[in-house]
Amino acid sequence: MILLATNMRAPIVALGSIAPVVKDALDISEFQIGWLGAVPMLSFAVGALISPAIGKRFGLENTLIA
Repeated sequence: MILLATNMRAPIVALGSIAPVVKDALDISEFQIGWLGAVPMLSFAVGALISPAIGKRFGLENTLIA
């Protein structure tokens, strides 16, 4: 579980340091780069709300595998 969390954290926090490069490469606005950084956090929030129900229904091991 700790390995999974560590593996998922790096791509999310890396955007802050490369945001200017991504912004210039994709030719997007500051608003769009802000949303690009916010979407993973919103996804984690939604996942945290629904994962207990999925874990109860299918079991923790099956949920983690999926």
